[in-house]
Amino acid sequence: MVITEHAATFRGLQGSDPRKTGPANLHEYSLVSALRSLDPQSGNRPVRGPEARFDKAARQAFEGLPAEGFFAPWSALRSLRSTHTAGQFNLGGALIEETPALSEMGPALRPASFAVGAGMRTIQANGPLLVPRWSSALTATWVAESQAVPSVDATLAQLSLSPRAVGCSVTLSGQALTQTDGALEEFLRSELRAAIAQAIDTAVCTGAGGAEPVGIVNAPNVSRDVTFGGAATWANVLSFERELGLDNVEDAASLRWIMSHETRARWKAKERATGSGFLMEGEYCNGYRAHTSNCMAGAGGKVAFGAFSEVYCATWGPGVQIIVDNLTQAPNRLVKLTAFALVDIGIRRPVCWQVSNDSGAQ
Repeated sequence: MVITEHAATFRGLQGSDPRKTGPANLHEYSLVSALRSLDPQSGNRPVRGPEARFDKAARQAFEGLPAEGFFAPWSALRSLRSTHTAGQFNLGGALIEETPALSEMGPALRPASFAVGAGMRTIQANGPLLVPRWSSALTATWVAESQAVPSVDATLAQLSLSPRAVGCSVTLSGQALTQTDGALEEFLRSELRAAIAQAIDTAVCTGAGGAEPVGIVNAPNVSRDVTFGGAATWANVLSFERELGLDNVEDAASLRWIMSHETRARWKAKERATGSGFLMEGEYCNGYRAHTSNCMAGAGGKVAFGAFSEVYCATWGPGVQIIVDNLTQAPNRLVKLTAFALVDIGIRRPVCWQVSNDSGAQ
């Protein structure tokens, strides 16, 4: 099993390929060029340029990759969710090359990605991944001369991560592919990256298990010692830090809050005591960075506080698999793209997180 931690290259899902597979000039990689050079006889893979070289190198470096479609590096991937046609402005016409300025293209409004930047660890894996942890600590004992040291067995446990598929689809018109270049490329890149990042952040926060990972709020062994029982107070806020301290969680550099926008609004308006400041000021609460996101929408207003360095995100394979279906809707000159990535998320030591029992926005 090959395991490589690559937090730096995984930043925002837009770093270079973690295994450094393929040509060095990945800055020349173009999703649009890949789509235009597909060879149906080879399983709809690109046949020229850095796009073909990366796919070939990826298949040589990673055994057992699916034959269908092609692989693109993390640095080149973004996802779409609707049909885009060149003829109508809102269905693709806005992407024609005469678009005035790519920098002014408005991206889809979605929660900002934060988990990687908050300190989540990212790992490139090949096969099932087991992250070891101590489930009980060694204990040292003072002894008298000639007295035997008591035998105390520390126990090990493991966080098990295995590939889960996260993906998205988009349907493009053949006319849009032939008439656009830079605008469509930028759109594909930004939207695919943002969609996958949003899915990962949501799973980190409120994943419920099943097809998706179990997130912080729903993790069975996180600490749940704080109950607001009404409007949040400064004592409630301090209790999060106190409870982690009692569990010997001292990783102050990676401690972060996660809360809903409603909670942030209430905490910014709630005084600690008359004339003594507010529960949350700026982007900080009790000296720790607070992340607010709609990815917490499924948390019922609960507040989480803990160490992001204990959250692990594993990826498998050289990047994202792109499957192109240009047959199903061929009479309408429509091409469907489906992007898949293999990802899993888990918390190495759940006790390093404190999740409230009720809403912080009461």
